[in-house]
Amino acid sequence: MKNNYFLKAGIGFILACLISTGVFAQVVVVGSLIKGKPTVTNLADATRVLKAGLSDAATVSGVYIDLEPETGKYFLIGRIGNDPVSGKAVELQAEGSSLKAVGGPGIEVTCHGSNCAACIPVVTKWKVRCVCEDNPKQPDYQCDMTSKVVITLW
Repeated sequence: MKNNYFLKAGIGFILACLISTGVFAQVVVVGSLIKGKPTVTNLADATRVLKAGLSDAATVSGVYIDLEPETGKYFLIGRIGNDPVSGKAVELQAEGSSLKAVGGPGIEVTCHGSNCAACIPVVTKWKVRCVCEDNPKQPDYQCDMTSKVVITLW
């Protein structure tokens, strides 16, 4: 009898969490498709989306939107300064001609460079990868990528 109560209460709690995430999820239009080309139309909100989860001192520059051709997904990409993360990409959702950053679910990619000043996310044919854009590259450079599925609000 107690097991049934806890099972029902647990299922109810999980459903409440899922519904509240969907209801309260933030949606921000950061870009649009103009003549089929993705363009950042709201730089302030795009910067806020990219700064989410980073230190207060973090700066964002070089913000643009790119298409991953294999899956048809759009990513908001930016260079990060004053933070251990040096680049970040956030998956966008296309709705008509609008490109929206949703608080979840979505993919977020962060890049961390060691002996690499410009370790940033780049969209390739198959997926987003972190690459070191330094020229010339240091012999012991390292450009690491962390990807995660985000299911929270920013």
